[in-house]
Amino acid sequence: MVEFTGIRSKLYRECLSEFPHAWDEEVRVIKKYLAHRKSEVVLEVGAGSGFFSRVLAGSVKRLVVFDPSEEQLQAVKTLEWAMLN
Repeated sequence: MVEFTGIRSKLYRECLSEFPHAWDEEVRVIKKYLAHRKSEVVLEVGAGSGFFSRVLAGSVKRLVVFDPSEEQLQAVKTLEWAMLN
């Protein structure tokens, strides 16, 4: 897992450790409506750590991610994309 620094990242990790199923509904909706669209190009704005990128990767033709934080973008680029397919 990619580690990030800063207060927002710290608070995010704390919240997810306390509420590990916080994103279950969002993941379900993404998989229902966006996954398995091999002909679609998806733009993810505010990609952050790449959590939702991992949900979509391999299910769409192309996934383009954007985040205003250069640190977040660099970290997303280092994800082990082979594990996502």
